[in-house]
Amino acid sequence: MLPPIPSSLSVHAPMSGAPYVKGLDDTLAIDSAPATSAGCAGVRPEAALLDADDRVRALEARVAELSARLAQHVEELTETQRASRTGSWYWNVRTGHSRWSAQTYQLLGIVDITEQPSYARFLERVHPEDRAALHDLTMKAASQRIDVSQEYRVIQEDGTLRHLRTLGHPKSDANGELVYFGAVVDITDTRVAEEKLRAIQDDFARMSRLTTMGELAASVVHEVSQPLAAIATHAASGERWLDREQPSIGEAKAAFSRILLDGTRAARVLTGLRALMAKTSPVFGELDIAGVVDDAIAILGPELRRSNVRLHTQVECGLTVLGDPVQIQQVLLNLSLNAIDAMKGVRDRAHKLSLSADRREDGWVRVQVTDTGGGIDAEASANMFKSFFTTKPNGLGMGLAICKSIVDAHLGQFGVHASSEQGTTFEVVFPPA
Repeated sequence: MLPPIPSSLSVHAPMSGAPYVKGLDDTLAIDSAPATSAGCAGVRPEAALLDADDRVRALEARVAELSARLAQHVEELTETQRASRTGSWYWNVRTGHSRWSAQTYQLLGIVDITEQPSYARFLERVHPEDRAALHDLTMKAASQRIDVSQEYRVIQEDGTLRHLRTLGHPKSDANGELVYFGAVVDITDTRVAEEKLRAIQDDFARMSRLTTMGELAASVVHEVSQPLAAIATHAASGERWLDREQPSIGEAKAAFSRILLDGTRAARVLTGLRALMAKTSPVFGELDIAGVVDDAIAILGPELRRSNVRLHTQVECGLTVLGDPVQIQQVLLNLSLNAIDAMKGVRDRAHKLSLSADRREDGWVRVQVTDTGGGIDAEASANMFKSFFTTKPNGLGMGLAICKSIVDAHLGQFGVHASSEQGTTFEVVFPPA
């Protein structure tokens, strides 16, 4: 006879005959293994009890180990997300079921992390100006089962504005449902730093404009003084024509017309200079390249005459780009002044500055500034767009670097090559408006 088996112990025997533990409660139940006596082959009940007890302890130890490792991984992931300011999320497109990590709640500015997450709740946190575009992009991505990558702003409950970027990857779950696994990254510091850098670049650009003003000062004084003196002369002439015994109205009107022309000429120069000196933020809009070129020529006129440089222009009509007129004019002025300087030491050919603008076959608008100077050597060609590099004795080395940053901000392209007239051609290309 078998000794009595404690009622609190149950062991299940698998089909192989080796006993195994069901649960963790130290109970033993023999379901399928036949009872055997001490003289029969098989497992003794006492041995089965000891074996089951060892298995329970081993299983408990393994569960405890795995639980500890899982807790450690969760803690590491949480701390990593907090340090990198990155949250994770899950979204079932059809059911709307969502899961967010604690860091995702924090980035969205939701204090209660027990709150049920949802796509609608997420959209509530998005800045009203970004909400529609983000929703349209998300729905389009879900309909096409493609990755999501979008930058947007959120307003946290305390009013703090943060810049975030969401990235999501689609996948079919075990039931064939479309789900997204993704991350949300805090890029606020990056955007704030970019804004500060942009402000610094704007200050440098204004400094460059003021430097340009200094280079033009002598010519500007002459240019403005000349029409003012002419105005006084024409006014005196008109007065004499009217003081005659028989006033000559026609001659007086002609003198007054010349006063108007000279006044307009001086005002145009001063208006252009005032725009260059003004400390204003760039204003992007659709602008006509021909008008920008004309305004630049009005400012350059005195320097061209003083330096005995002949100007040639060839500008197509109807060339429009999206940009800031003052900044693009600044690029033209800097390139033109550099071209004038490059020709000052040339004695064997005429000094000619060419300004041209046309449309390339791909629709982009091309503006070229060409001189008949001595060209650019290899060192200058390799370093000309670097800040503080200059070949001028009194140059700051900021002009071309700022020009390039302006062109980059307009999504344009900047290039330089030897011209067909032994000089240099600077080429700026802008996307069409």
